[in-house]
Amino acid sequence: MKPEPLFIFSQPRAGSTLLQKMLMAHPEMESIAEPWLLLPMLYATKADGLMAEYNQEASSQAISEFVESLPNKQDDYLAAIADWAQGLYEKGCKGRPVYFIDKSPRYYLVLPEIIRAFPAAKFIFLFRNPLSVYSSILKTWCQGRFLYQHTFMQDINTAPVLLVEALNSISEDRRLHVNYEQLVLAPEQVLSDICEYLGLGYTEQMLKQYSVQDLRGSLGDKWGNKQYSGVASASIEKWITSFDSWYRVKVAQAYIERLGDDTLSAMGYSKNKLLGELKVEATHKIGIRDMLDYVISECFRRLNGEFFVRMWKDRNSTDKKLKYRIYK
Repeated sequence: MKPEPLFIFSQPRAGSTLLQKMLMAHPEMESIAEPWLLLPMLYATKADGLMAEYNQEASSQAISEFVESLPNKQDDYLAAIADWAQGLYEKGCKGRPVYFIDKSPRYYLVLPEIIRAFPAAKFIFLFRNPLSVYSSILKTWCQGRFLYQHTFMQDINTAPVLLVEALNSISEDRRLHVNYEQLVLAPEQVLSDICEYLGLGYTEQMLKQYSVQDLRGSLGDKWGNKQYSGVASASIEKWITSFDSWYRVKVAQAYIERLGDDTLSAMGYSKNKLLGELKVEATHKIGIRDMLDYVISECFRRLNGEFFVRMWKDRNSTDKKLKYRIYK
């Protein structure tokens, strides 16, 4: 019997690696880092959003015309992709589990296609305080500065909206809503609920052995090997340290206002509560550099259109020279 696909949908930096490893500790679930298999396949018919040597615009036109010639058009195409992916999921398993977990955060870009391609699949929607996600992106990928955030604004602004739209588009029996904060504060209860949703029995090894799970890949958060007791309290409140100047607080407030009541409520958060936790009067810095960083980053984002250029230091390079890289 082939393993059934189980998808974890979330923003990047929302705790999906922690959840993935906890689930992998169950004997009936397996996974591999972040497969990303479906992104290029489902983007193949899109004229925008990709840059390739072979000319993506012409390629998407040709593939779209082929898809239109099929008896059931896109349904046939999506079904073939699902069969292909499930075959690879099976080959990627060491044993014969009930579920193979595909956790690839930027699947938020192709959620409607995935949901349509896998009509029998199970979906876990993992949400985290968006200010925690914003903070983690800044600290992990942006050297703590707004200067480099244009590369990840899609993860920050667009992902929550698309995740909520997808969550609301499918019936409750096909999806499960999980909040990161509950996962780290009441892990046994959350994992028991997930097992019940999947038709499996909860096992204590999900908490006892999650840290030793081998992801067999380089992508995903590496902090999951820490002791669980050291993760719970620190990870929930740590975001506040990223918004430590008057300007940073104003940016965070504007971000929460942009997301709005409907999106935040669907994610499991209160707009007023989040705004109340951002205290301008508690900061002692104006944030002049923050202001300049933000403006420069916005210029990159707006002036360069779909593809952005930013300087990055290749930490693996022996000469440590600054290099340029194109980011979407």
